[in-house]
Amino acid sequence: MGVFIGLSGLATCGKEEPPPVAEEVYEESNYTLRVKNVQDFEMEKEYEYQEGTDWDWSYLNIHTLSAFAKGEKGYYVRLDEFIYFCDFEKGTLTPLCSRPDCLHDKETNTAKQKECTAYLPWGGKGEGIQYYDGKLYANLYANEFTNEGGIRFSGDRLVAISEDGSSREVLDYELEDCYNFMLHRGSIYYTSYTTDPETLVNTQTVYRIDMESGEKSEIVRLDGWPVTRVYPLGGYVYIFVPNGEGPTVRKVIYEIQTGRAKVEEGNLQETLLPDKKGKLLLGTLVDSNQLTVEEISMDGSQRELVGDLSITNLNDFTIRQGSDPLISYWFTADESYFYVFGFIDDHSESNAMLDHPLEAIFDRNTGELLRVFELESRPPAQNFGVDDTYLFYVCDATYSGETKVYWMKKEDLLKPEAKFQMMEP
Repeated sequence: MGVFIGLSGLATCGKEEPPPVAEEVYEESNYTLRVKNVQDFEMEKEYEYQEGTDWDWSYLNIHTLSAFAKGEKGYYVRLDEFIYFCDFEKGTLTPLCSRPDCLHDKETNTAKQKECTAYLPWGGKGEGIQYYDGKLYANLYANEFTNEGGIRFSGDRLVAISEDGSSREVLDYELEDCYNFMLHRGSIYYTSYTTDPETLVNTQTVYRIDMESGEKSEIVRLDGWPVTRVYPLGGYVYIFVPNGEGPTVRKVIYEIQTGRAKVEEGNLQETLLPDKKGKLLLGTLVDSNQLTVEEISMDGSQRELVGDLSITNLNDFTIRQGSDPLISYWFTADESYFYVFGFIDDHSESNAMLDHPLEAIFDRNTGELLRVFELESRPPAQNFGVDDTYLFYVCDATYSGETKVYWMKKEDLLKPEAKFQMMEP
């Protein structure tokens, strides 16, 4: 599920561009990919992050949904069926509800529980939260019926919530069979995931909804087993489809302004991390314990190696002596450090990828390995939230049986006694 931007097939300046193809079809042994409005185009070189209206990759969670959001008033996290205000300094999770008489997540009466403004039940394929243009947005699963008793719509609605929890509005956008969603520069991007009950063939369709007009348009449709990953970045949306027969992926690049799309090849073992200060970081997994990081331009024409990150053994750290480290292509970065997720292989019969997760801290300027933390539980989709003050992640019931938030002050990262603190509802 890595993200990759390679060298783009650039249009030649001064030459007339060919007309777009209404739909282009790509056949593989395990899927059929249909891409709308295919046409080569020249990409911009610079990446520019727009605060408040760009989808924030910082808190990426499973299925490209985000469990965390950071707004003007602080941090918010969606755990199970509630949204909480997350206060790291106090170590508290407070349900985002302004009603003084409400018991929130302690309410046992189902009818009263639904009156809590922090309550967001879900029954679909995923749950997420995002801060966008002054409000929090979350998906809410709902079956809506016609007067004749039939289902008119089955899927997710988006709920807009004020930061203090005093108001919430269910919006009219219909995200049928929603697998993931993200808001980005005036549009909603989401994936509809269905399975034919007779043939058992999976179909994923990536849509764009204009938030002002409500107009919906299809970008790609995929019939087959691979799971797409969708990432809005700057003026483009990247959609990745692994072929299931090696490390290659098909990479669809959708140009937001024109609606054109082009298809390239990428590598499954690579991750693109956008830096809000205008740089793109491309991480490539060389082997099981080495990750290289390059700074690249948006169009891929310029690249510079900035980190060669390696863990050869764990004997220099006070965890599982004699064990082998296994790192992934998932990483996070700030101005000072690279944070690389991985696992500890202790050669036992247990599954290291589930039982022994780790987080390695590297100096961004020198590539030196500074610290390795053995994590108490595995974060879904292997990503960490990082800002100027904190490092944090969520572990949900999918992996540990309990939903918790783990966090640490960045100023404590290199202290011998440093460890992740835990808080739960």
